[in-house]
Amino acid sequence: MEKYFIVTEQSPLHKDYFDWMNNTQQIHVLVSPFLTTNNIEANLYGFYGDNLCIVPTDNDLVKFKNVLGKDLGNTLRPFKSNSKIQKSWEKMLKENNIEKKSKPYTPMYFDRCFGKMSSRLFDIDNVVYCSFKQEVDFGIPEGMVEIKASKFWEIIENEEEKRKAVVS
Repeated sequence: MEKYFIVTEQSPLHKDYFDWMNNTQQIHVLVSPFLTTNNIEANLYGFYGDNLCIVPTDNDLVKFKNVLGKDLGNTLRPFKSNSKIQKSWEKMLKENNIEKKSKPYTPMYFDRCFGKMSSRLFDIDNVVYCSFKQEVDFGIPEGMVEIKASKFWEIIENEEEKRKAVVS
């Protein structure tokens, strides 16, 4: 059974989601200068746990071959935990009083979660949307307003159209 929701400010998930988004924006501000300072050419990056990961250029592969971990998929590779680069990244976060937060795990906000499940969590124009699916029925947590599947998908389609128009 899958249900679709608007997550209101009455739900702790709403606050946790925006805390994570703000944390992510703080980190993104630091990444570009960090890459430049460390002579890293890559401009695509991500995280695996606490590790900074990059999609290395050919030069990065040569320059950092001993400190990059295995490909995590789509050529994204983490800096090894004991590498100078990773230690420097962690130091910079600490100096800026930033602790990397993980995206909220949606199932934790629902009661009676067990078995196979999946979820989506995103915002459009500062409205948080969520879907949750598991094999058995589940209740609606406080602060979540259930919406029809058709409304949920309409919202997503409208946003995709807006984004396509901006790119064109």
